[in-house]
Amino acid sequence: MSGGNDLIDAIAAEQMLQTGPERWRRYAELLEKPTTSQADIQEMKELVRGLGLRTEAMRKHQEVLAIMRSWESAIARAAGIGPSIEKATAAAEKFREETKAILAKRNEEGAKLFGLAAELSGQLSAADGLLPEIAKLKQEYPRLLAHMAHPSRAGLASGEWNGFGAKDRPKA
Repeated sequence: MSGGNDLIDAIAAEQMLQTGPERWRRYAELLEKPTTSQADIQEMKELVRGLGLRTEAMRKHQEVLAIMRSWESAIARAAGIGPSIEKATAAAEKFREETKAILAKRNEEGAKLFGLAAELSGQLSAADGLLPEIAKLKQEYPRLLAHMAHPSRAGLASGEWNGFGAKDRPKA
């Protein structure tokens, strides 16, 4: 009975050859080929018969291979990209730090300008607060202070007032 086992082993080996990895690789190559010759068509028929495939499966296999090629391209584009990502990240961090420094400096300058504006506004408010006092003194001492100009609120802010002796000064 060992002869029967040899026959079965031979058939199993033949089937293995017909469905082995090399045949699948060649089948996939032919499926992906953009143009085919008569020899390719004949080879494909033999492969398909040996692999036991139908047309629907072949179409699905073409789709799967196209997906794999698309993914292969995406992976190839990303391969070795790590250093570029590190450089881009470092550049972005440097940019962020530079921007922080610029903003800190601008905020500091802005704070100084707002401080100056507040100081000037305080001076104007203080001067404005003196206007009623000046009017009171001019009423109390009209002859003594008659020659002195009385500042106006608008004149204070615009800089038109040139001091108490403005009445005595020639206009420019």
